[in-house]
Amino acid sequence: MPLLSRPVQRALALVVATTLLGTAYSVLASTWLDTSNPLIANLPHPHHKASFFASKRNVFNTLFVKRAWAWTSLLVAANTLVNPRRAPQRIWRWALATAAWLAFASWFFGPSLRARAAALSGAECVVQLPYTPTGGDVGAHVLTVPAEYCVQRRPITTAEHAHLFQQAIGVASIPESWRGIPRLTRGHDVSGHVFLLSLSILTLVDDVATGAPFDALASRTQLAGGVATAALVALWYWMLLMTSVYFHSPLEKISGLVVGITAYLFTKIPMPTLTAPVEGAVSLEKKQQ
Repeated sequence: MPLLSRPVQRALALVVATTLLGTAYSVLASTWLDTSNPLIANLPHPHHKASFFASKRNVFNTLFVKRAWAWTSLLVAANTLVNPRRAPQRIWRWALATAAWLAFASWFFGPSLRARAAALSGAECVVQLPYTPTGGDVGAHVLTVPAEYCVQRRPITTAEHAHLFQQAIGVASIPESWRGIPRLTRGHDVSGHVFLLSLSILTLVDDVATGAPFDALASRTQLAGGVATAALVALWYWMLLMTSVYFHSPLEKISGLVVGITAYLFTKIPMPTLTAPVEGAVSLEKKQQ
């Protein structure tokens, strides 16, 4: 039996083609944005007026992509409930995919894998300040802080961390209620969107393929689940294309694709068996002989 089913092979080929096509277009048309540059990362995309999807605040990004794993998990759970065929195997693979997502985005025995990659590539820990500099220093609106603040991911305030603001310009204009979250910038920022969308697409297609075939007379609930899954996969493909066109450097998108595919392959680790074979057991076929 091949490692990847035919539907997953097709989905994987389309994921790769979508990312490469969008990345190639972003280079030829100069539409990509260096999201690791703190001076422009929080500014509107240069093409935000020309394209709805060039804005990070578009509803598909804020409502769906930012919560992509929650939507993906919801459909995996729903499809498993209405079609429990091979449910243990499907739940096992979803659990491994969730572990891979958490390791990349949130925690891996400390900082996430994404944060570790950024740090190893020379990233700096900076916090965006809520004022516009007037002294002519274009870098004055970001403040570099020690790396441990990015590891801890704790808010920074002028009251609790006054020593960090001694060299900052315009501190007096910062409201006392202001709280800034430091983040790693200027390093290699593996595209989290490409990673997450690739993993989500492959996980959903794999789940449907593993649960197939459906009953000859599939219930309306199963059909509704199939339609919802197809619609979500289509949306993930479209947002993968938009991410490839408008955000991250080409290399960061390629690395996000590689990590996403690797995370999916991680889900192919066989599920451990709960019972061990009994020594001396005689098969039913041998008994009949």
